[in-house]
Amino acid sequence: PVQVRIFGGFGDGATATAILGSFVRNTPGLNEAVNAVSQTGSVLGVRITNPGQNYRYPPFVEFVDNCGQGYGAIGRATINDQGQVTGIYVVSTGENYPVTEETPVAAVSSVTVDSAGSGYKSTDKVSDNFGNQYSIKVDGNGSIIDSSLLNISVPINDIPRIKITSDTGIGGILKPIVGISSTSDQKLTAGITSVTSVIDCIT
Repeated sequence: PVQVRIFGGFGDGATATAILGSFVRNTPGLNEAVNAVSQTGSVLGVRITNPGQNYRYPPFVEFVDNCGQGYGAIGRATINDQGQVTGIYVVSTGENYPVTEETPVAAVSSVTVDSAGSGYKSTDKVSDNFGNQYSIKVDGNGSIIDSSLLNISVPINDIPRIKITSDTGIGGILKPIVGISSTSDQKLTAGITSVTSVIDCIT
């Protein structure tokens, strides 16, 4: 499976696992390594398994495929005042990453403010292309200082595009942080589906 490498930022200890989506069935006959994989996918999100410590700046994030077939995924980390990694949002999903037989269902778990903008109101409508609804919190200048999910997050198969509908606001950009959705109780959980298969990289 895809490995998530977190480094830099003057901290240490943060670990995470990748959440895949946009699955594509494999085409047989390409080469021995690819033939061992039934399907491939793109990186939709990252689940933090250890927030680490002492980060002064957001660390770098790298997605590593030891089979050498997945490429293009790019992530950005966010940290809190305690120097811990609070989330990783995906800038580019990449493609062709090996998928295990059991894959967690992806859903939006939280939102990060990438650009605060100005002139917004707390009553402005915010939604994404999957039907999720969001609220925003603004300061005295109408800059967005926080955002949160209003509904129970729906399953997704691609990175949601969040749109802010405002008559006065400009420049605000919100990025979804994708987590794992539990279809049994219809709410997000911190757990992760256990891996029951191993992908061997044949050389």
